Amino acid sequence: QSTSIVNNDGRATTLNTRTLEHIHSIDPTLAQRILRVSRTYTDVHYYVDGALVRTGVAFRSDSQFAFATQCPQAIVQGIFIDYLASRGVHVERQIRLVDFEDSFESDGVSAMVENLSTGKMSAVEVAYLVGADGPKSVTRMKLGIPLKGFGTPNLWFMMDVSIIHTNLPTIEYRNHVENKHGVMFTLVSSDNLYRFCLRTNAEEDDFGPEEVMARIKLVLRPFELEFDKVYWFTRYDGTWTVASVSAFCFSRHR
Repeated sequence: QSTSIVNNDGRATTLNTRTLEHIHSIDPTLAQRILRVSRTYTDVHYYVDGALVRTGVAFRSDSQFAFATQCPQAIVQGIFIDYLASRGVHVERQIRLVDFEDSFESDGVSAMVENLSTGKMSAVEVAYLVGADGPKSVTRMKLGIPLKGFGTPNLWFMMDVSIIHTNLPTIEYRNHVENKHGVMFTLVSSDNLYRFCLRTNAEEDDFGPEEVMARIKLVLRPFELEFDKVYWFTRYDGTWTVASVSAFCFSRHR
């Protein structure tokens, strides 16, 4: 529904092993285009009270893509759109699904959509209707499919930042860091941006960026960290939705 691709600040950054397999099955060159602009990791470094206690495997898989892949959502979307354009497919923006006929008594789906730039409503006949629009999916809610998930009684704070200095030796890789002040994960989000994910107890007060940065410095002790600029900041309650439930496709082709 947006007017353009989301910017590089924040959003999703991780491509899972099976996602890359699926992209590779569509076109191997498409997967390679993504990998050329991505950062990949095979290990996660675990620190407790400032000591590196072990190095674990990021993913255990029989896949040829048995590694963690970091690529900002904006870059992935741009690659997809260019790939579709090369095959004559145009991505139309600022179109919102309002309603659709859910009887499925004939081939295709009748849907009502709104052009957000003009406010005009129109009926369209489509061969497929794909609901991949997150927890507020019109498609899912219309069909009465519940949103399932799992989580922990914790708050998570996530931020993408640039840093001036740190002496954490594995800052360019994935890290799990913990001490009496809390638990956090670190990784490289994109060029010159680092993602920090801080876990707190649900009972604690809500934090803003300054409070989160102060807590991150405490968790990272005895390593030093000097922040430069916050580019993106968000919080979530530790509940992860099951993607296969919130994204699905319907076809009435016989």
